[in-house]
Amino acid sequence: MNTPAGDSYDFGTDDQIALNPDGSTAVDFNGYEYIFGDGGQAFVAIGTEGYFSLVVGMHAPAFSGSGVYLNPIGVNNAASFQPITASLAPGEVIALYGTGLSSTTTNIPGGQVFPTTLGGVSVTIDGIAAPLYFVSPTQLAAVVPYEVASNQSGLANIQVTNNGTPSNVVQMYLTDSAPGSFSQGQNGIGLAAALHAATNQLITTDNPAQPGEYISLYLTGLGTVTPAIPDGAVGPSSPLSYSDLYNAGNLTVLFNDYNPNGSTGNSGTIQFAGLVPTLAGLYQINVQVPTSGLGAGDQVYVEFITDAADVNQIQIPYGFGGGSARPLDRTSQVSARLQAKKARAKKAMKHAARAEARETGSR
Repeated sequence: MNTPAGDSYDFGTDDQIALNPDGSTAVDFNGYEYIFGDGGQAFVAIGTEGYFSLVVGMHAPAFSGSGVYLNPIGVNNAASFQPITASLAPGEVIALYGTGLSSTTTNIPGGQVFPTTLGGVSVTIDGIAAPLYFVSPTQLAAVVPYEVASNQSGLANIQVTNNGTPSNVVQMYLTDSAPGSFSQGQNGIGLAAALHAATNQLITTDNPAQPGEYISLYLTGLGTVTPAIPDGAVGPSSPLSYSDLYNAGNLTVLFNDYNPNGSTGNSGTIQFAGLVPTLAGLYQINVQVPTSGLGAGDQVYVEFITDAADVNQIQIPYGFGGGSARPLDRTSQVSARLQAKKARAKKAMKHAARAEARETGSR
């Protein structure tokens, strides 16, 4: 995504929209109105927020190949399942899809170091061996090596080798962060795989998050850490390994209530953001739930913002309990999301203007 006078960044959302019989739509969460054609295989979208914006989209073709074949659009964040256009980040757990990727199905149990060869399969990213924890003929799970952080080209090359036979090379964008939160449905959307930090109980509609309490969110893609650890190693317990994004002040967690009785952009106080102790490839954020701005009984979105990404896909039930969480109101949600997006765009423009002023002054 690009904002006027701002830099490009990865934006992830659980956008959805109703399609009219004539192929048209209303305005979606991001301020676009669509016209679909060719049997749903293509669309044109027009921006509605005052900036000229035209988007043309076409359904991706089905890719296939012989031998060891890595699907060119088959590399995703293993938590958020953002598609191929989303960037890779150091330490991110990724899912890779294709055919002939492995001659066996096996995985590494939790709490163990992830090896760089599993079942005769290896994966390299920019020529660096990636730790693996699951392999099968059609799907692999790997961790992006921390060493790719030194690559300043913005692109990374991925290749699978199955018992000595290499696959095709797939190239993806590369960045410093690609936060993806694990969800209870294991699909990157819906209720977050989040715990009450004090009790380690799962947050559900019967046991919702409460104002002022700390909750634990589990993610991948928060980038490099300090103290650094070897690729595939389990997170240390003492000292804890903190995300460098958090240490640099480049991580924000917002709580957005899109129902009429709530508000958006409510910032949570982060207590910890880094690797989960005793587990490999998993990050944890302990954050305090705001005490105001959220409606009791609402489903609240949790948004992760870094210097390079903005992901707003998962929710937590807030207040009350006993399965009383209210469903999101569609009309008010669209309006609230548009207002929140405009506010973020204005902030990005101001940030870019200040950065340009500082650069001009230093010349």
